[in-house]
Amino acid sequence: MNNDQFAAPTKEMPRGLPRISVKWSIVVTLGVLAATVIGAVLVYMAGGTQFPLSHIMYVPILVAAFAFPRIGGVLAGIAAGLALGPLMPFGVDAGEAQTSIGWLTRTGLFAVVGGVSGMTLHRLRGHLEDYRWLAYHAATSHLPNQRSLLEILSGLIASRRDSETVAIFHVNIENGTEIAEAFGFESIERLMETVAGRIEKMVPDSAIPACQLLSFALGTAQAAGRLEAESLATQLVQCVSQPIEVEGVSIFVDTVVGVAIAPDHGTNPVALLQIARIAARQAAERGRRVWVHQTGETTKKDALALLARVPQAIAENEFVLHYQPIVRLQDGRLVGAEALLRWQHPERGLLAPMSFIFELERTILIHPLHQWALSTVLRCLQSAGFGDTGYVSINLSTRLLYDEQWIEEFAALMRSSRVTSSRVIFEVTETVLMTDPEGAADSLSKLRQLGCRTAIDDFGTGFSSLAYLKLLPIDYIKIDREFITGVDSSTSDQAIVRSAISMAHELDIQVIAEGVETRAVESWLREHQVDFAQGFYYSRPLTPEAFSEWKQNRVL
Repeated sequence: MNNDQFAAPTKEMPRGLPRISVKWSIVVTLGVLAATVIGAVLVYMAGGTQFPLSHIMYVPILVAAFAFPRIGGVLAGIAAGLALGPLMPFGVDAGEAQTSIGWLTRTGLFAVVGGVSGMTLHRLRGHLEDYRWLAYHAATSHLPNQRSLLEILSGLIASRRDSETVAIFHVNIENGTEIAEAFGFESIERLMETVAGRIEKMVPDSAIPACQLLSFALGTAQAAGRLEAESLATQLVQCVSQPIEVEGVSIFVDTVVGVAIAPDHGTNPVALLQIARIAARQAAERGRRVWVHQTGETTKKDALALLARVPQAIAENEFVLHYQPIVRLQDGRLVGAEALLRWQHPERGLLAPMSFIFELERTILIHPLHQWALSTVLRCLQSAGFGDTGYVSINLSTRLLYDEQWIEEFAALMRSSRVTSSRVIFEVTETVLMTDPEGAADSLSKLRQLGCRTAIDDFGTGFSSLAYLKLLPIDYIKIDREFITGVDSSTSDQAIVRSAISMAHELDIQVIAEGVETRAVESWLREHQVDFAQGFYYSRPLTPEAFSEWKQNRVL
């Protein structure tokens, strides 16, 4: 049994750039010397050091400082000073010589400028290299990140021969949370480094990025087909699952591996990585240690096929937003609209979100799609057709709600647009809020600080704690259509809706009723002081053009 202890970090952040080769060192040195000689000749031909052309000597000094940052600038400065030294006249025509103090002072100045320039350029180049390194590595564990992986996968897929395959593995540590709870979260970073070292030894040409806190992904061209990929995945499980010693305790690392194969499952690195991740989840759900994605699977086939096309669909504008009006019940006036996502699939036609959003929410692909949707909403709010539409509400992904980086990206997006933040309402489902109420409250508070408003969608379908609801920075609740459709005749629905209205108004939260389809329901809602409503009674979801036409033709 192999009981590894946690390894120390081996992938340290680089400091500065690698030194140039001996060949280029010689070339640069000769070039600097030649430039120094040429500069001295030009100064002499111009009439001596009394003229400003002597400053041309800074050119070889700065070149040397850049090429040899620690000492090159100083040596080049001394060389330039000597080239313009006692043998160089102060005035050629008059035959006037320089004073010793003059040329020594100039030499010293050249040396200081060369030294300071070299140190400054060295630090600058070092910082730039650090930033470049951080773009491809995790700052804490120093392991390659997902960006690094995607570039490596793209290279492997592009360079393979027609008969070759590339296997993408997603390695998930199932009991990582338990290890963190027992030994602290600092142990997780060291655990990742140890596991990464094991994988590197086993698959030398692999890429080993820490895609998430408790998972790895890697790609290799060593596995020539499904059976070999499955065999390699089994070896990965056996390798990673070997006990690791933590604070004197031998810990079993519970591991599952999901596999995707290019080109069998596509050639898009992002989609392949997601397929491998889903396969790992399927392995865990099925009680297996390894699961290779099955092209003919019936339960996940459609979802995975759609996922694989998402990046292309975004690029080719296959996604569209339809807008359903929201009206104020007191006077029937339009106050806003809800943006609803649709996918105009080239083969399957217009797809509703239920066909793909559940799987998409669990993947990294939700981020670019959500950013596209938000940018589209902001453009619509700036258009003439939406000029007098108060706001547009948009569903906020679970993954993004708790993503601080996304909130910063959204703040930057709003600053670059001409849309007032209050015209954007984010809808979050009740169930999502209850999974982490404290985290949700923090994220929603940040959105409110940016000027946006928030709403709880499908209110009544989850199991909200009223204590938490009181603490959440919520502006609206949207009562689910399940309780609205028959509220004019169902006493149980009426009781639930009345309670929701009363509670919301007591907390200074406005109420929106979803799924209004008849005049009778609208009358009941108005009578019981519901603030706003939406549903087929007013309009189905409309394209932006149809929405603008609906507004113009509507008669109150």
